Amino acid sequence: MEPRGLLSAYLQLSKSKLTMLITATAMNTGFVIIMGVELKDLNL
Repeated sequence: MEPRGLLSAYLQLSKSKLTMLITATAMNTGFVIIMGVELKDLNL
């Protein structure tokens, strides 16, 4: 297998992993914010 093909395959893989990581982080952040708002509403 040529090195260039391997490199591009690696870049594609890491790009998708990065996207998944960003998505998961964004979802977790949104969840924490929503929970914080819910808790604030309960305190009022």
